[in-house]
Amino acid sequence: MTRRNDQLVRAMALLGPLEGRLMKLIWDGRVREPFIVRDVVALTPELAYTTVMTTLNRLADKGLLNVTKMGSHALAMTGRRLALVAGLAAVPIACLSTVVSCQSGGACGWIPTQGTSWWPAGYVPPLLVVLAPALAWALTFGLVASRTKRELARLPRVPPPPKLVRAAKRVGLDRVECVRGASPVAFCAGIVRPTVFISEGAVAGLADSELLAVLHHEAEHARRHEPLWRAARTSAAEVLTFLPIVSWWSERQMALSELTADAAAERRVGRSALAGALLVMTALAIPLAAFVGHAELRARRLLGMRIDEPKAPRAVWAASFVYSWLAVSLAGCLSAVLVALTR
Repeated sequence: MTRRNDQLVRAMALLGPLEGRLMKLIWDGRVREPFIVRDVVALTPELAYTTVMTTLNRLADKGLLNVTKMGSHALAMTGRRLALVAGLAAVPIACLSTVVSCQSGGACGWIPTQGTSWWPAGYVPPLLVVLAPALAWALTFGLVASRTKRELARLPRVPPPPKLVRAAKRVGLDRVECVRGASPVAFCAGIVRPTVFISEGAVAGLADSELLAVLHHEAEHARRHEPLWRAARTSAAEVLTFLPIVSWWSERQMALSELTADAAAERRVGRSALAGALLVMTALAIPLAAFVGHAELRARRLLGMRIDEPKAPRAVWAASFVYSWLAVSLAGCLSAVLVALTR
């Protein structure tokens, strides 16, 4: 074994699962140096941009990365968000320009510029802004639920080992499935009927007390119907992509749900068993209510370290306000056009 691999093994033992995963990408040369956050996001598309950025900053604080500031950007804008903002801004601006330049009775006399206002009743634009995303959210949620159901149906089930049966009975879990796989994975899934899934590798690799900790953790997710709420929040974040505060809030709620489930497990089996389970369950994060989610934050709680209540950055609030104004303006413009055309 070379020195490079020795260094990697030692670092992976000291870092959290996500920190170790990102450092492995760098050490393996898959991320060329120097790099920006988006280079790492491209290799980890299942992770949020803010999650990757926070983890890389934490690695820099530990002295494993050197950071060179290349400018101040209040909010990184993806191509999709940039196109959305451009569309939201262009339509109301074009509408206002047309209204200002038109004269009643002229070539564009269909726009009511005299005797009445081009802007419809004050409640119409906000109503459109609410109803359109609500419909899109319902469709997105339905697609997420359907996709999750299909993916769960494809999981290779195996008969639960006696060790798992005994542990599930002690926890009081009625719906638990064992899936084939050597990686230690456990998660709660199922929109209507939350079910705990755990791999053969996890059952074999966990001690009895650690297995109980994992099952208590996932049972808390099932009791709170976390798969349902997580799918709802994820769908909202996808639909309301022009409101960064929604994505920030969704990520925060996921972290809180993991801390709550940890607290429930600790009350039943103790801190030592929970910490041992967290060390074993170091598989890659998956977009479900998985035991490995937000491992670094949970480790801080187990160590008794203070966890400050995070506040949304001002840039996120500012961008959300601007995007909301553009969306309402767009709805107002479209409402005015529809009202004018029906006259």
